[in-house]
Amino acid sequence: AGLFGSDMDIVNKVVDCLARGRDKCDVFNHGMDAMTRFGDGMPVDQIQTILEDAHQIILDTLGFNATTMIPHDHSWSPNVLQALRNMNYDIISVSINEGMQFDMTSDPLQMPQQTETAYYNSTGRNWTKTPPKAILEDCQAAYTAGDAACVIMSHPHEFGLGTVSLNDLTEMIDLLEADGWSSATFHSSASDYLVAEPNDAAADFPSVPPSESPTKLEPTSASRSLLRQPRLLVRVVLQVTVEFTAMMVA
Repeated sequence: AGLFGSDMDIVNKVVDCLARGRDKCDVFNHGMDAMTRFGDGMPVDQIQTILEDAHQIILDTLGFNATTMIPHDHSWSPNVLQALRNMNYDIISVSINEGMQFDMTSDPLQMPQQTETAYYNSTGRNWTKTPPKAILEDCQAAYTAGDAACVIMSHPHEFGLGTVSLNDLTEMIDLLEADGWSSATFHSSASDYLVAEPNDAAADFPSVPPSESPTKLEPTSASRSLLRQPRLLVRVVLQVTVEFTAMMVA
C-alpha cells in the first residue's frame, strides 16, 4: 500500500517488465485511488481530469504512455468512454458482469474480464479461490461466445493471503496451454483492431517507441478446429493508490 511509486522495488520490477515491450508487459490507468467510481454519474470533464493526473504519474514514474483503462470497482459509463476517447486511449476493461461485452469495433475497444483467480465474498468479507478447471471452462465459454480473448483478473493479495497458490497458477496455465490458448497482452491481442492515430492526435500524451511486433503463435492440435486462435489475458492488479498491471497471458 501507499502512494504509487513509493516502493522502488515494485517500480524497478515494472520498469524491467515494460522494457520487454507492449507485447510482453502493459500498464493500465486505474485513476488516482481505489475508491472513486467513475460510472456513478460523474461528468466527462471530472473523469478526464482524474485520469489525466493518473496518466501523468504513470508516465513520470515508469516512463510509460498508458492507453488502457481498468476502472475501480468495474464502474463505467458512456461518460467514461468519452473521456477515454478525448485522451486517445485504446482499450477499456471491466467485468463482464457489469454489462460490458467484447466489442473490438468500439472506441475505445471494450475487452471485459470474464473470470478471475479468486472472487471477493462480500458477505463473508473474504476471498474465495476459483478452481483452475472452472477458469478454463469460463475461457472456453468466452471463446464459444466469440470473444477475442479471455481476460482473467488476479490480485497479488490473493497469493499473500494464501487463497491462491503458485501451484494453482501453474495448474491454470497448464490447463489453458493444453487447450490451445496462446499468450498476449491487451495491446498485442488487440493489435489487429487498433488504427494508428495521426502524430498530433496524442500530442498531450507523449508516446513511447513501439515494441517489436508480437509473435503469432500457431494453435495446438487441441484448437485447430477453432476459427480463431484463443488468447488469454491475466490482469495482475497491484492494490496501490494507482493500480497497474503486468499482463501475463497463456
